[in-house]
Amino acid sequence: MTHRLQDLEQRTARLQQQLAHLRHKSQWFTVAQIGMFLAALGMVACAVTYQPKSLYALSAAVLFAGYLLLRRTDGRNSRNIERQQRLIAAYQREISYFHGDYSCFDEGKDYIDASHPFSFDLDLFGKDSLFQRVCRTVTVGGRNLLAQWLTKETADGNRKDFIDGLGQRRKAVEELARHDDFLMNVKASGQRSDKAMERLLRTDWLADALTAAHALKLPKRCSPKWLKGTRAVLLAGFYLSVVAALTGFVPVILPIAWGTLHLLFATIFPGNSVRRIMTTLQNIHTLSEGLDRIIRLTLAEEFHEEVNKTLQASLRQQAASLAEMEQILQDIDNRNNEAGILLFNVFALIDLSIVRRFKLWQQSSADFETLIRSVSVLDALVSLASYRQNEPATTWPTFVDTPSMVFEGKALRHPFLGLQAVANDAMLQDRNFYIITGANMAGKSTYLRTVGISWVMAMAGLPVYADRLTLSPCRLFTGMRTSDDLTHGISYFNAELLRLKQLIGVLDDTPTLVILDEILRGTNSKDKLHGSQIFLEYLSRHNVTAIIATHDLELSQMAEDHGERFHNYCFEISIGEQITYDYRITSGIAKNQNATYLLKKMITAETTTMEKKTKE
Repeated sequence: MTHRLQDLEQRTARLQQQLAHLRHKSQWFTVAQIGMFLAALGMVACAVTYQPKSLYALSAAVLFAGYLLLRRTDGRNSRNIERQQRLIAAYQREISYFHGDYSCFDEGKDYIDASHPFSFDLDLFGKDSLFQRVCRTVTVGGRNLLAQWLTKETADGNRKDFIDGLGQRRKAVEELARHDDFLMNVKASGQRSDKAMERLLRTDWLADALTAAHALKLPKRCSPKWLKGTRAVLLAGFYLSVVAALTGFVPVILPIAWGTLHLLFATIFPGNSVRRIMTTLQNIHTLSEGLDRIIRLTLAEEFHEEVNKTLQASLRQQAASLAEMEQILQDIDNRNNEAGILLFNVFALIDLSIVRRFKLWQQSSADFETLIRSVSVLDALVSLASYRQNEPATTWPTFVDTPSMVFEGKALRHPFLGLQAVANDAMLQDRNFYIITGANMAGKSTYLRTVGISWVMAMAGLPVYADRLTLSPCRLFTGMRTSDDLTHGISYFNAELLRLKQLIGVLDDTPTLVILDEILRGTNSKDKLHGSQIFLEYLSRHNVTAIIATHDLELSQMAEDHGERFHNYCFEISIGEQITYDYRITSGIAKNQNATYLLKKMITAETTTMEKKTKE
């Protein structure tokens, strides 16, 4: 991890040096453009006033051509500056990740759902969540897809197909993780903003906007063939008149008059077509530019894994249409001020070119929904690959195709703690129940969350923190973070009952892993114990494997009352001068509790403090 951080910092420093050079060039281009434009105007004035007119006219033409070339070059340089700034910001965000600061990443707060079978309990969304650690998406479609992968409740359709699909996704992620420059450039392709949500390319409505542009009606006289011929004739005549004027065959006023004719023609003939095109495309520009950049980056890579090659082929089919759209937008951008309209229409009849190219683009076939779907999948895969890249100590889980529940984890660690966590095994047998006892803060809840979030990551196609994890596609349901809802008049106990009712409602033939932390906290000890026993007995009659953390040591009696399917495990503590926590799960029932000890210690400390104050 240290090596990765050093590499990111070195790359950022190099990019900042390159950015300073680009900014220096931009200042020079600005001064040169102003000087060349003013000089060209001076030569035009001299051509009208002094002799030899042809020499002054030639000088003016050369200067105007130089101005146009500088303007185009400056535009490219400005886009390089913008791209460099976004890339530096992407690197700086990754550096923040290694310093434990996730605030610059998307929290996914809008995906928080307390009624979901497991996402709320396992901190999948919200501040410092798994989503915030993983998500690097730059499109709304990719963001939604990543959230869907993380919240998948069970395997879709055929179990073998699901496992094969995850295997293909894993290979795609591993390959992408080796393409570091590609990953960083894709992550820098969103909108430029410090806020994660504002960086997203709104692919959720881009397909509709592109389809609407495709259907825009323009006057019949704007046929591409007619516009091409008319523009070619007018430009040929104009440049012939310039050459003739420079050689003295015709007066200088002729090319000037011809250029004026270009302006009139460009204004009158297309009518308001250019304005309508600009209005239609103005909201598409920044989004399609980012999308086009992602596509060009993808097509420039050499991939070998099936998923990546399929995405690449899909994007290649649609790339030409989007690239042509980008060229039209660049032409619009070039003529987007008075000087641009004047010069580009006099020397290139750019308005006719824009209308013609737009009509040709409309005539091309393009499946924008397929395009955006492919970009969304790639975008979500980039997030998974970035996590793999940033967390090299993780391991790929192994899936087995079996109708029973399999979960065998060796040295599992919670991903939020990484290698700092104490590793524990989780060898769960199908339709068995594991009752875990232990003192407060001994590690019970963290263990439950580790098992749950490891399942989530494996099902999403992410590597996990473990020496080994073997599992089968099954359903997960958790009950760990119940709270009251005073707004809707729901007490804590009622909220617990509703959660357990929700669990009962999903039980069917699908093997289900259930994780419960302290059942029925909202009632008295005797009622809680009896209710918990009844509920676990009910679950044991279904296709359920369960882990239950509890402070009720009496609940452990179920291991003796119900034979081999119930097992007791615990997190033990050592009490001496201080309490020692080893955070390791062991077989058996917890013997030591810490609540009384800690309260006595707290009261003694407070009493001692008060006595000292009294003496003073």
